[in-house]
Amino acid sequence: MRCLFRIGLRIFLCGALAVSGCLCAASEIIGANPLQYSTIRIVQTRDRIVVGKQELIAEYHTAVNTLTQKRVVYGVRIRDKFERELYRRDFDIPFKAFAEDAYYNVVVVKPVTGANGAGVAVISILGPTYDVPRRIDVFGVRSGSPTVIGARATEVVPIVTQMANQFVGAEPTGNAIRLGKGDTWTYRYWTGSFYLHIPLVIDWFGTISPVPKQTDFYVEVPVFHRAQGKICVYLKPTTKSNSAYLEITPTSNVRFIRGHGIPSMSGQRLIVRDASIRVEVDGKSGWVMDADSLDVLGLKPSI
Repeated sequence: MRCLFRIGLRIFLCGALAVSGCLCAASEIIGANPLQYSTIRIVQTRDRIVVGKQELIAEYHTAVNTLTQKRVVYGVRIRDKFERELYRRDFDIPFKAFAEDAYYNVVVVKPVTGANGAGVAVISILGPTYDVPRRIDVFGVRSGSPTVIGARATEVVPIVTQMANQFVGAEPTGNAIRLGKGDTWTYRYWTGSFYLHIPLVIDWFGTISPVPKQTDFYVEVPVFHRAQGKICVYLKPTTKSNSAYLEITPTSNVRFIRGHGIPSMSGQRLIVRDASIRVEVDGKSGWVMDADSLDVLGLKPSI
């Protein structure tokens, strides 16, 4: 029989394990050595999620390595109170990484509430470390038709799927997510040199988009190591005119004031054009957008 390390831990396989409780049955499906499953235990847990006036059940299917106590979620389901499945996602888990305790896996379902609607967010982090790209699925939840057992069934409306998770407040730890004014959710957009905190408006009927006409944003700068030299600054963030040079010395007081960009959505991806950052050096400020000046500031050149 072929070694299990050549295959992933497939959801249809684990579903069979959860139902039958028989590890040998799974090995017959894939032709693996059943002894290699002797350290794996399959568990299923359920959480009650209250979304507005709706009550949902988040169901997690988990494999546990009994030797290392490593856990991986290989499937998540969301059901309404009538056990109707509203959402399903399965994960391909590399068994070798799981067996060797080298695979990071977090999947959580959280309620999302705003002034105009409510929904759920499915947040997942899958990969070798905690810093791997994340994914978020956001759904609007509402009461709809057809009628089920004398009550109106729950409907879900996809809003964002397969979008990298850089939403502020969308960490796996914590409670429900409350949206900001106008049902906005702040997104940390990485320009290649700094983060722009861009509010995205959730339309509960199925779309997400930047706040119209807003181009100036809160800016977040990671730890930087500045050099000495001159930086070129501009009067406006959109045009390279009225430039001046500011000298940065070892004792200069450098402050990052705000960022600028023109955001738009391309499918499920946020795109920002013309990103720039307003910098104050010893009381004088201007907009920086040149790669050389970003280097002097200790920031990576913009993508």
